[in-house]
Parts: sequence; C-alpha cells; structure tokens
Amino acid sequence: MKPSGVFAWSAVVILIAAACWTANLTFYNWWAAGGPPTATPKQFEMRGNAFAVVTLLLFAGAIAVGLINRKRSRHDAGLHSR
Repeated sequence: MKPSGVFAWSAVVILIAAACWTANLTFYNWWAAGGPPTATPKQFEMRGNAFAVVTLLLFAGAIAVGLINRKRSRHDAGLHSR
C-alpha cells in the first residue's frame, strides 16, 4: 500500500474516533439536561444538540472518505468494472 493510501485510511479512522468522542459528549449533555438536577438544563440540551449535529457530520464524512478510498483503491488495483 502506498503512503498516500495509508494516510487516506488513517483519515477514516481519525474521523470515526472523533465522531465517537463527540457522540460521547452528546449523550453526556443530553443526560445532564434531563438526568440530575442542574441550574441550566436548557444549556446542556442545546450543547447536546450541537454535538449531535457535529457527530452526524463526522460520521457522514468518515463514510464519504471511506467510500472514496475504496473506489480509489479498487481503481488503482484494476478491479473496477466498465
């Protein structure tokens, strides 16, 4: 595998890890908004919603980059169909 291929697949792994991290922040903020008594539950809910959007964007980015990498690696290997 070429170094550019390793970098491209590493980007997918990093995007998935970042998405998991922001998903954790999303669920924590949603839990804090409705779970224990807090002074500003609306603030936690708003943050949770913002992190949810970021999580979805990161997962979508990981899928898109993964599909592009797969298509590129199949094309480089000569396995594409015409």
